[in-house]
Amino acid sequence: DALGIPDSLDHNDLHEGNVFRAPDGGVLLHDFGNAVWGPPFASLASPVWALQRRWGGDGEPPIARVIDAYLEPWTDHAPLAELRSAVPAALRVAGTHRFETLWRVFQHVPPRYAEGWRDYVLHWLTSTVSPEHPLVSA
Repeated sequence: DALGIPDSLDHNDLHEGNVFRAPDGGVLLHDFGNAVWGPPFASLASPVWALQRRWGGDGEPPIARVIDAYLEPWTDHAPLAELRSAVPAALRVAGTHRFETLWRVFQHVPPRYAEGWRDYVLHWLTSTVSPEHPLVSA
């Protein structure tokens, strides 16, 4: 809030399976089934988590470049360094965004179908992305 970044649509499942190159060279996002309204930087949770898993998450510069590329369009609201400072807080709330999505689904699903999802839900609530990771908190 202090940076003046307005809430926006959080895709909430932004990974390489949901991002495509458009014929005009732009980007197309697919699958807004998990979308929620909230802090826009929470959308970083899925790609950063996936990159941490892929590269080990121990100081890989490409993760920081991905974060900077995501934040760059928001630099009309605040300088990039200040935007980076908002990322840890956004990642803390990202798990609640995923939980809200799953809650919407599972309130309409018979309990026998939801049983295997407990660990997935707990994962997103407790360990989506480490906000203290040096590339996230830098």
